[in-house]
Amino acid sequence: MDQFHTAEKLLDADYDLILGHGPAAAQEVLRHRRRWVLHSLGSPAGSAHGEDSAIGAGNFRFLTMLEVSFESGMRSLRLKLYPVVPAADHHAASGIRLCGESQLAAVVESLQRQSPNGWSFDNPARSSGQDDLGWYIQLDLGSLPTVEPPQRAPGLLDEGDPDQTQPFRTYAGIRQGLERFSPERHLGSSLNAEAAELAGAEVEWVTSKVALATADQRSYLVDGYMAHSSQVGAEVCTDKYQTHRFLRRAGVPAARAALVRSADEAWEAAEQIGLPVVIKPADRDRARGVSVNLRTRDDVEAAYQRARGSSRRVMVEQHIDIETEMRVMASSAECVSITERILAEVWGDGFSTVQQLIEERNLYRSSIFSLRGKDAPIDESALGRIAEQGYDLQDVPDVGAVVIVGTVGGQSSGGDIAEISHTADARISSAAVAAVRAVPSLRWGGVDLMIQLGTGDVYVVEVNSRSGYGSATFPSFGTPKDVAGRVWQLRVQHAQEAARQGTEEAAPTLAVGSGPTLKQLPYATDRDRSLAQLLFAVAEHHGYRVRRRGPRLRQVTSPEGDEQLLTWQGLGAEDLAVAVRMLSKFGTLDRILKAANVPLVQSRTVTNAGQAERFLRQQGPGLITPFHSAWGGARTQSLAPGEAERLDFTDRWIVQEQPSGHRLRVLAFRDGALAVTGEESDVAAVPRVSAERLAVQAVRAVPQLWWGVVEIVVPADGDDHLPPAGLVQGMSLTPRFSPADTVEAGDIDRFFQRLLGEDRQWQRQGTAIG
Repeated sequence: MDQFHTAEKLLDADYDLILGHGPAAAQEVLRHRRRWVLHSLGSPAGSAHGEDSAIGAGNFRFLTMLEVSFESGMRSLRLKLYPVVPAADHHAASGIRLCGESQLAAVVESLQRQSPNGWSFDNPARSSGQDDLGWYIQLDLGSLPTVEPPQRAPGLLDEGDPDQTQPFRTYAGIRQGLERFSPERHLGSSLNAEAAELAGAEVEWVTSKVALATADQRSYLVDGYMAHSSQVGAEVCTDKYQTHRFLRRAGVPAARAALVRSADEAWEAAEQIGLPVVIKPADRDRARGVSVNLRTRDDVEAAYQRARGSSRRVMVEQHIDIETEMRVMASSAECVSITERILAEVWGDGFSTVQQLIEERNLYRSSIFSLRGKDAPIDESALGRIAEQGYDLQDVPDVGAVVIVGTVGGQSSGGDIAEISHTADARISSAAVAAVRAVPSLRWGGVDLMIQLGTGDVYVVEVNSRSGYGSATFPSFGTPKDVAGRVWQLRVQHAQEAARQGTEEAAPTLAVGSGPTLKQLPYATDRDRSLAQLLFAVAEHHGYRVRRRGPRLRQVTSPEGDEQLLTWQGLGAEDLAVAVRMLSKFGTLDRILKAANVPLVQSRTVTNAGQAERFLRQQGPGLITPFHSAWGGARTQSLAPGEAERLDFTDRWIVQEQPSGHRLRVLAFRDGALAVTGEESDVAAVPRVSAERLAVQAVRAVPQLWWGVVEIVVPADGDDHLPPAGLVQGMSLTPRFSPADTVEAGDIDRFFQRLLGEDRQWQRQGTAIG
């Protein structure tokens, strides 16, 4: 595999001859992409195999000679390969002997049999002969005048050469384009980091997926394909039914659909919508639990149960016969790229079976890191599609014959992508832009559309907040689009607009005063409550109306009739999904805070129990959180020395010390802290001002994060271990509060009202929310 990938890169660089060398025996001598490639030349010296078994197994080496001859002002190049096998007495001085004529024939037969394409070795440019050294295989490399590059041999330039069809030509271009990026980094992050750097930003990598880009004294998070959409927009996109409602209300062409709660309801909805129908989970991706083209009650009821196995929320949707599937990258104002999904297909070479062609196609894709693992499957659906064309897996298609082997288009399903922006119908771009605009505060996204077979009508299928556009940048067909460059421009524009509206940081305003315990507040209860539960309780206490819009969304209506959509966690249009995501992965957050020089408690990333135990023995009992989980959530737990063995170390963990001192929870925005809470035992005089400044510093360390709840440890009397300002233990957007927590400073009610009001984007009642 490694030799194959290396050879592909050298062929991309237009080398005419590739001689492989390694510890294995020679396995392939083939003509490939109009050139000669010899993989794995060389076998271990002193092999003990007998000559017959050696030849039959391909366990041989070659003496190699490059022969140059001159005739009529031309220089001709030929490569002569003299097969040798280990001597019967492998202790002999030479250890090898040349093959005879009959043995040479066996070598040629073995090579042709082992080559993935027999036609590639059976070529006029390959011949055999004998000279003073012995019997040889000769490969004609071409001829050239002394002052010009070589012209490849005529036998390697046949018009019908299968190596000049797909996938060879297509994948060579993609592979070359990707060579400037590290396979160890996420492709979306690499594209966006490159776009930022080309625009003059400085980029600092935090993890293999996350980087910080700084331009004009403002920082941006680079995290995969995420842009400047809000968490509200992202949550809407995860709910297919809510997305459908927003699309239909905005007049965007979308299939009719209904949310159902039973198999009987599913059949009633199917009859109302009109058969055939599609049944799918309302909140799952990658086609999990999806059934299409359902025409009978039995099929509908069985499909409902199948979807119900993936989600509690099930949709029935109008089935549309598809002519073409597309992915459109768009903002709420413009279309940037339109790509068409192409089913996986193979091209006959006159020698290989359909199965071999599929395997070879997947092998080529494995040499491209962005396509690795995204194979064309040989499954029941593929077998059916192949049979429809009159083939089975063991049939050998003619040279150039195209066999469709995929059932789902696109690179992730083993297919290809064509960038078609310059030829696409204007209705496609218009529908995509309208779809992004229809989803509240989405701002940027990938819109999946289909063209209906027969009518040519456009339908929006899904809207995604972080769709990949690597395939638009490196398409199989069409002109590449610099989507990342445009995304960067849009992000900068949005940040500048946010600054003009005053949602960026100002001078810190420190909390003052003191307040009651939470259980004394009029909207509190006698049980622990999450921040979002308190937020919605505050809203209702002040005359707002809160309604559920699916499991992850809440519609809040003010007493004046203005509306806004919040997530179930209380996040709104100003909360960018890319920033919120940082607080859901503590390992990344920890590195961002350290890069900003925020004073933190001692911590370490650990990958096994031994590392965790060493830390605990040095620092004492502490906290431990999975690298990819939120700090303070259900998976953050206390850990004492001797307890690390009970943890599952299939992932990394962040282990932290728990120094003694007063523990404060500071509710802070970028422009200042508004409230400080703590346990009743910690409400003695504490140097809060420094802690409040520290909390604001922590919030500002995460680019474009609007607010956060920062957990801080401040020194107790006589404790010289902690600095006077204290240390940050963690940060969250979803903490839980105890009724015994005391509002030590500031006004927690004002904090929640600010989340609800003064900086929120409200809409007049009767607009698209609902």
